[in-house]
Amino acid sequence: MCVTPVLDTAGFGFNNSTYIFDCPSATFLGGITFAGNNVVLKFQGVAFSGSVIKVSGGGTLILEDCVLEDVAGTALDIEPNAPFDLVMKNSRISNNTAVGVLIKPSSGGGSVTATFDGVTITNNAGGLKTDTTNGSVTVDIFNSTINKNANNGLIALGGAGGQNVITVKNDIIATNGQAGIEASGFNAAVLVNNAVLDSNTGGALSAVSSGRIVTYQNNTVVGSPGTGFTGAASPQ
Repeated sequence: MCVTPVLDTAGFGFNNSTYIFDCPSATFLGGITFAGNNVVLKFQGVAFSGSVIKVSGGGTLILEDCVLEDVAGTALDIEPNAPFDLVMKNSRISNNTAVGVLIKPSSGGGSVTATFDGVTITNNAGGLKTDTTNGSVTVDIFNSTINKNANNGLIALGGAGGQNVITVKNDIIATNGQAGIEASGFNAAVLVNNAVLDSNTGGALSAVSSGRIVTYQNNTVVGSPGTGFTGAASPQ
């Protein structure tokens, strides 16, 4: 529990332990480095203003009711060298000069499982980017909004390091400067269920280099469809 409205880590590194910050209306100053392989770190009700969250180790990061904004770069940079779990709920990522979220395991055994529920990713240079050059990634995005980003709203790059699988359900992906959703590479697949893809400048969808974007046949597309869905899944 926090008793101060301002927390200053001065780049403090979290390593090999469990930390919980339940800090309604607090502002977190200084960058956060998440290292080690046995870390559980939870933030609730915290604003990260101009502060990068950088993950290089393994463990679990939980962000609830948080804001990540105004970073000169990527606000949430997830590049672990070990298995890593990310949970983000009822939070906002906005006004950052690079992608709002980067998920890209590093070599040496890195992999990521991530869940976004009730998250808004808006007004960044790009929305959410996943890359499996070095390790596998699984992402579930529910009840969230990815909009008004200058480049792609959501991009999955399938590299040689493993599968890149993203599930999109009950989301709004709108008015992004490039494609709403892009899947690139044979290992990249995005499964889209009951989503609204609205007025993305580069088209709703972009499937390139054997990337797959699969529909459950219950989505809404407004504006250009782009390359369109590469396949359909039968509703059960």
